[in-house]
Amino acid sequence: PISDALPAITSSGAYSLEVWVRAAPQSSDASLPILAIGTEGAFQDSSPCDKDLFGVALMQRGNKVEVQLASSSYSSRADSYNCIVIGPEVHAGSSDFFTATAADLGPPVQIMVVVQTGKPAKVYHNGKPVAGLIDALSAQQSDVSTYALQPQFDLWTDAYKLLLGPVPYTKGAKVGWDGELLLVAMHSSALTAAQVQDSYSAWLADSAPLAGELALTTVEDTPFLITLNGTDPFDAKYNPTGASKLSYTVTKLPAPEHGFLIAGH
Repeated sequence: PISDALPAITSSGAYSLEVWVRAAPQSSDASLPILAIGTEGAFQDSSPCDKDLFGVALMQRGNKVEVQLASSSYSSRADSYNCIVIGPEVHAGSSDFFTATAADLGPPVQIMVVVQTGKPAKVYHNGKPVAGLIDALSAQQSDVSTYALQPQFDLWTDAYKLLLGPVPYTKGAKVGWDGELLLVAMHSSALTAAQVQDSYSAWLADSAPLAGELALTTVEDTPFLITLNGTDPFDAKYNPTGASKLSYTVTKLPAPEHGFLIAGH
């Protein structure tokens, strides 16, 4: 349930949804849910927007990302559509979010969705704002930058949960999203462009490089050098800042259990 997070989001009137994923382009033209905040089984219903079964959903469509907002929770748009579908996939000049292949899902992709009362929604891809966002379901294919959203978080009921992919989905395609979710964070404020860039630059706080165990015998009261080589193939291949630094831990010294670690690098 997301009830614990709602008071802070309601108080600020804003949130920033941060997601790191790895995924290959989908062959299906359907919009497949990566994650959503809504009720169990929301996307097995034929009209989840009409029934306010979710508040926000992050979808993959082909090699692009779209954001779906249940419009009654965000806007009083004067037409018959009940979802705001924000996506660059209908904008010819937009860049691909996912360029991997089935054999290699490629580097992690950061997606940030920023919603703030009285402001248009913003979407960021790897720290950079995505331009040309339109509402694909509006009658005029409206420019999302003209929307001043008025979130109604009171419509986010206690039944709403964080639904992580593959979210059961039966409308259109009969398959679910097929990718890797590496990190999900909900910030109870509207992050600035600089903060989003900082978050991307920090990259993922994953595991430190791993070095094998090393046993050695030394002469008492004589300094000695320990050399450890750690490897992190994932960071070495994908991290734009290079591989993570090696960390080490001294857990125990043999009996009589005394000694000092002078320095380590």
